[in-house]
Amino acid sequence: MSTNEIPGLQTFFDAYVTAALWSSDGPDDEPLDKNYDENDLSDDCKRAMLADCTEFLTRFSALIGKRFGQAGHDFWLTRNGHGCGFWETRDWDPIVGATLTLSCQHRGVYLYVGGDDDEIHCG
Repeated sequence: MSTNEIPGLQTFFDAYVTAALWSSDGPDDEPLDKNYDENDLSDDCKRAMLADCTEFLTRFSALIGKRFGQAGHDFWLTRNGHGCGFWETRDWDPIVGATLTLSCQHRGVYLYVGGDDDEIHCG
């Protein structure tokens, strides 16, 4: 699926990947974005991330409105249990934030660098 088929998906996806890279540690315990970027994602990982973003944005577009970048960022952070995300009422209406937060429970994803290919994979 192309990110152009759903309004805001490219912005949502880009913010999601950016948050994933800076909040995930690489092999040297440094954030992945220090030595890697979105071009280092394996094809399978990129497809999985895009599928997750597409499903989430499609399902919750009415609540997200046009806040695609913030929502993509918060989707990654919330689903992976970081100390911020949708539940922060400074960014989201409390009811919207609670609804989006609940939708992320038990959906964690982690990134790791493959030893054989030096690409970033999803786990």
